[in-house]
Amino acid sequence: MHSHLLTGVLCLLGFSILSAARDIALEGHFKVDNPYDYLFIVFGLAAIFYAAVNFFKSTSGAPRKAAKYTENIIWLNLVTAGNWVGLFLALKYLSPPSVAALYAGTIPAATLIVNRLLRSESALTKADWISTILLLACATAWAFVNISSLQGSQAATGFAYVVLSSFTIAATTVFSKRLADSQIPTSKIMAHRFYILVGISYFMSSPSVELLDVAVRNYQLLLIVAAAGTILSLWLLQKGIEKCEPVLTEVVIATSPVVSLALYTLFVGGETIKIDTIVMSVSVVSIAVFHTLFQYKNESHREITQ
Repeated sequence: MHSHLLTGVLCLLGFSILSAARDIALEGHFKVDNPYDYLFIVFGLAAIFYAAVNFFKSTSGAPRKAAKYTENIIWLNLVTAGNWVGLFLALKYLSPPSVAALYAGTIPAATLIVNRLLRSESALTKADWISTILLLACATAWAFVNISSLQGSQAATGFAYVVLSSFTIAATTVFSKRLADSQIPTSKIMAHRFYILVGISYFMSSPSVELLDVAVRNYQLLLIVAAAGTILSLWLLQKGIEKCEPVLTEVVIATSPVVSLALYTLFVGGETIKIDTIVMSVSVVSIAVFHTLFQYKNESHREITQ
């Protein structure tokens, strides 16, 4: 397999593992504390780290400026705030495996639409359409089978956050890809993408005394989540986006339900894995493998004909 495609897929799989672990670690805390407290602390730390990395890197070379850089960064800030707020609030009402299962179908479909609108020069392959439709069908079938356990106003609220944040997550991937296509360094993209998210989460967070109490009570968890579940995982995601097309990116990330379910069963336990969940997991992984192999075949054919 082409090294850049393999590297991209491995980065995306690494992101899936770390993000699933992060969601499981934070789920219980979201049900008793204000999710915005965790958003502000975690992404505040991430923003400081990436700003420092960008500062030291920018002093070692000439700054790189791309066309529409400011416009893309502003939009990236807006949609980044939307997807993380949506995810954290969805986890307040639904379990991590449920959120991941729904995202497996909604995010690729949203990406197909958003990528078509924002990157019209990017051609969509048959595999993009087939994989997206199949993943959406898998998620719909899973939700239908589990509808009894997802009923209620809280579940409906969680589902609404999943759908809305699917489009902001898709837009985040596409805007990140546009910046990467313009050869903007990863450190610079990451350093300037959290301003609005940190501002909103601070505004919506608890009063200072309660916020400090959350930080003191959970400082070890917050440091681990910030370092591995946010800083490292998002760096892997950005590297994956640089090397893969947006639809392929989200199809690979669609394997997150399998990762989330495995980690949830391992560390939380409590529930027997149902046959429909196993079928969906196998289906999602099969679709992701099919799409990756198709992409490899397309790139091989393109190299031969050039």
